Amino acid sequence: MLNNMKSGNSNISEEGQLELIDVIHKITSPELNKIEAADYIGVCRATFDNYVNKGLIPVGRKRQNSKELHWYKSDLDKYLKNKKC
Repeated sequence: MLNNMKSGNSNISEEGQLELIDVIHKITSPELNKIEAADYIGVCRATFDNYVNKGLIPVGRKRQNSKELHWYKSDLDKYLKNKKC
């Protein structure tokens, strides 16, 4: 399948390809805890929590065997990109 995609012979729709790229990016994108995520977008933790509650930033994900939430850098990058528009 990868060779077909490289040569442009994929049966995956453009939307499917974008979804696949997003999944791969999330897998390879570093995860940040709340403090790191808030620092990354340049706000305090309380503001970060408000952004999550308002739906501006997605809710963090739990890793297996962990209670702490983590955010993908790629999700935070989407917020930063949309914020500039």
